[in-house]
Amino acid sequence: MKLKSIEIENFEGIRKASLGIDGDADYIADNEGGKTGIADSISWCLYGKDREGKTKFKLRPIEEVVGFTGATEVTLSFDDETVLKRSYSEKIKKGKKRTDPKTIQGSSKYWINDLGLKSNVKKIEFDSFINSMVDKDVFPIISDPEYFTSLKWELQRDRLFKVCELDDSAAKKQELKIKNLKAELTDLGKEIDGLKTRRDENEGSLPVLLRKVSREVVLLEQKAIQRQISKLSINDTDSEVENIEIQITAEEDRINLVEVNLNKDIKVLEDQIDNKIKEQKNEIDFGVSNNKTQLGFICKNIEDVNGDINCLNRDISGRGLSVRNKESQIERYRGSYVKKRDEKFIHEKECDKCGTVFTEETINIAKVAFEDAKEKPLDEIMEHATESKNELSEIKKSIVEAESDKIKSLEKLENLNKEYEAINKVILESDEKKKLVVEDHNLRKQIENLQEFKIDNSKLDGLKLALEQINELANSQNNDDEIEILQEKIADLNKEIVVLEKTKEIEDRLEELQQESLQLLEDEEQLHEKIEIAESEMKARCQELEEVANEKFRPVSFKLFEILKNGEIKNTCVSVFENKPSEALNKAAKRNVGLSIINTYCKHYQVNAPIVIDNAESVTEIIETDSQQIRLYVMKGESIPGVELFEKIL
Repeated sequence: MKLKSIEIENFEGIRKASLGIDGDADYIADNEGGKTGIADSISWCLYGKDREGKTKFKLRPIEEVVGFTGATEVTLSFDDETVLKRSYSEKIKKGKKRTDPKTIQGSSKYWINDLGLKSNVKKIEFDSFINSMVDKDVFPIISDPEYFTSLKWELQRDRLFKVCELDDSAAKKQELKIKNLKAELTDLGKEIDGLKTRRDENEGSLPVLLRKVSREVVLLEQKAIQRQISKLSINDTDSEVENIEIQITAEEDRINLVEVNLNKDIKVLEDQIDNKIKEQKNEIDFGVSNNKTQLGFICKNIEDVNGDINCLNRDISGRGLSVRNKESQIERYRGSYVKKRDEKFIHEKECDKCGTVFTEETINIAKVAFEDAKEKPLDEIMEHATESKNELSEIKKSIVEAESDKIKSLEKLENLNKEYEAINKVILESDEKKKLVVEDHNLRKQIENLQEFKIDNSKLDGLKLALEQINELANSQNNDDEIEILQEKIADLNKEIVVLEKTKEIEDRLEELQQESLQLLEDEEQLHEKIEIAESEMKARCQELEEVANEKFRPVSFKLFEILKNGEIKNTCVSVFENKPSEALNKAAKRNVGLSIINTYCKHYQVNAPIVIDNAESVTEIIETDSQQIRLYVMKGESIPGVELFEKIL
């Protein structure tokens, strides 16, 4: 697509001009002598816009002549014998000035090849023919070296992706994944702070311990005191009774030795009575010993069952907290899902920055990409929610099982307590039987029947009196007072056990919170690793996109992504030439960048168009192109070779 000639009439500052062009061409004109009008006239003839893409610009010279009907016309002749012409005429209402837009009536005409007055075509046919030559969006890029770099970076980036056939949807999904991970990291941080608060509250509620001892030590002390009480109640008295009984037996033996004949029958009776008493006492003591042994086993079982119940209570409490956490987590997933599901695709009919109208296809593509971007996060949220629901179901099931175990343990504890009370009752009854045996022994009715014999039984009577006194002493106030003191000590030890159990419960809770905190910190570390991996993959994908674009546009390269201080990746589009960004280049370098981009575009689309290089004197060495170059220079006082100087309309 190369021009052979351009004919211009009443266009911008050009009254009339005819340019014959043979290949590349150089033209010289005064400053504001109509050079820009050449580039604008080509774009206007083809697309009805100036080279910047504006439809509203100063098309005609200002005329205040009433009834002025002079037409604006531009005719382009190409080397393939194609001739295109666009004409615009205005008529001003009589008695009105042209400066009032309401007074102007304008009309356009179009010609293709045949310039006869009756051979003009409709605008739709003209536009269709032009688009068959070169696309209207591509033409300004390949005809003006300053056009592409003058676009906003978003438009530059969009056009680069189209030319390079790049798709950044994967990068966008990765970016969304990073945002979701960081949001999850924020929520996890809040949960960790909440755990720290609960841990501080539990530490603040720890009771003050009177002694730094374990519960087991206190229980041993309690058992020792109980043994002392038992001794005061039974054992000490039994020992004294046995000693006195031995003395009584000795005294009886002495009496028997003195009065062998008189007391022979008494001695036999006394031996029989003693043996019978001992057998009864041994039988009672043996039963009491067995019952106490059995009572010890029951106490041990009661302690074990109480321990099991406490463990089950802690387990149920901990799992209850897990249920609340899981339910809260599921609620968060539900909120995330609804929020993501209800996101609506919102678009404008045209770009609010450049005015480009979005096609239905572009909108549909964007909508499909938007829905695709939603699909994976929704699936992930649903998957996590399902896992949490399954875990919640398992936890609730385990709580039900624990409650069932607790009920069984409570029933077992109740049975053990009943068994304990029954055996303890038997022991108490045995103690009463034992006292009765002793009382029968003290009465010694058979001996009293023999007291008619004149035997010195004073010592024996004294021993009996001592035995009675010991029995009375066993139930005296002194022993009761000592037992009461010991029981008070047991009560104090019971209170200390309660404090220790509460302390143990809080310490167990603190240990649970510590374990949860460690797990959350581990989860936080894993999230950091996931974010680092995702950002690394994102950077790799971004680098890959840049490499593809830069390989296509060499020697010009493009920076398509910018890494911010916080590690996030931001989209951008900055052209780089000779290691300098476009904003740091001078005009000459910027024009050569534009020419390099034009070469890439022409090669990609297999099309070219005349390139108009305005103010070409600022470029010392212009890059070669396959497209035709029309170079315009500003040099006052010199004429355009082969063309009359443009006549400006005042």
